Amino acid sequence: MKKPVTLTVLAFGAILILTGLILLPSRPPAADALATVDAAGPPAESREALVAAAAPVLPASAAPPREYPGTGIRTYSPDAAVAEAREHGKYVLLYFWASWCGNCAAFDANVLPDRKVAESLNSSFALVPLDYDRSEEMVRAYRVRAVPTFIFIDPEGTPATVLPGAVPADIFNAVLAYVSTGSYRTMEFDEFALDL
Repeated sequence: MKKPVTLTVLAFGAILILTGLILLPSRPPAADALATVDAAGPPAESREALVAAAAPVLPASAAPPREYPGTGIRTYSPDAAVAEAREHGKYVLLYFWASWCGNCAAFDANVLPDRKVAESLNSSFALVPLDYDRSEEMVRAYRVRAVPTFIFIDPEGTPATVLPGAVPADIFNAVLAYVSTGSYRTMEFDEFALDL
C-alpha cells in the first residue's frame, strides 16, 4: 500500500517542481508580468533601487538581435551595443520583451514606428531587444520582474535609469531625450517634462 502513495507523492512533487510551484522561477507569473505600470513610473525610491540593482556589465549574447522591419531602427546584440556605446558615445538601451506580452506588442506596433522615436533611438542609443523567456542570464543580472522593461546604461557602462512598462510614443520620446541629454543626473523626469 505504501508504494502507490509514494509514487503519487513523487509524481505530484515532480509536477510542482516542473511548474515552478516549489522552486520559484526568477521571473513572476505571466499575470504579474502583464500588470500595467503607471505612465509616470515608480516612485523615486524604487526607481533608484532598480538603477542601483542593475549590473554594470552586459553578459555577451549569442542570439541575433531582434529587428523591427519598416521602422529603420538599428538593433544590437549586447556585446555589439557595448562596442557601439564606447565608440560613438551612445547609451545602451536594454528592452526586455516577451511574445506573450500584450503591452510589448502594443509598444512595438504603436511606439517604435514613430519617426521621432526611431530617429532618437538611432542617434543616441544602441537598442538591445531581449526576449524575456530566452535571456535568463540577463533577466537575472538586471532583476527584471515584468515586461516590457527598459534599462538605460550610459556609455561608460553605468546604469542611468529604468523605465518599467510601456508608454505612448510622446512620453517615450521624452524619456529618450531625458536620458540622452544627461538630464537624469540633475533632475527628476517630472521636472524635465515641464520644459517640453
